[in-house]
Amino acid sequence: MVVSKQRHGREQGFTMIELAVTVAILAVIAAIALPRFPDFVANYQLRRGVRGLVTQLNKMKVEAIRQNARTVMLINETNDTYTVFVDNNSENWALDTAEEGVVTDLGLLGLDISSNLTSSSTGFNGRGFQARATGGTITISTGNGNSQNVIISSVGSFRVN
Repeated sequence: MVVSKQRHGREQGFTMIELAVTVAILAVIAAIALPRFPDFVANYQLRRGVRGLVTQLNKMKVEAIRQNARTVMLINETNDTYTVFVDNNSENWALDTAEEGVVTDLGLLGLDISSNLTSSSTGFNGRGFQARATGGTITISTGNGNSQNVIISSVGSFRVN
C-alpha cells in the first residue's frame, strides 16, 4: 500500500474497511459466476467442434472438385472421432492403406458425435455434390445436454441447426 502525505497532513490510501468491502463484493460476483463457468466452457467447446466440422466439410467439397475425386468423412460414434480422406478406391468408402486420412477427435473437447447418415459416412464427388443419394444429420453434443446439428442435404449443401 502506497501512502503519501497531502499538504494538510492527511494520509491518502485505502482503509482496511474499503478493502474489506471490495473483497466482499468480488466474492459475491465470483459466487454468482463460478457455477455457470463449466457450462460456458462446454458451450464454447460445442461451438468450436461444430465450426471444425463445418470447416472440414467445406475443405472436403473443395478438395473433391480440385482433384475430381470423391472425398469421404467416416464418423466413429464409439470413439467420438471423424476421419476425412480422398477415396482413391471409389467403390469401397473405406480408408485404405494407400490413402491418407485426417482424424479429428471430438472426445478431447469433451464432445460426442452421432449421425443418421448411411453407414455413418458422407462425402462429395468431383463436382462437389453429395456422393451418396441421401443426406442426413451429424449431431455434436456436450456432457451437459446441449447439442447442435449439421444437416447435409442430398445435393451436398449443409447448414448448422
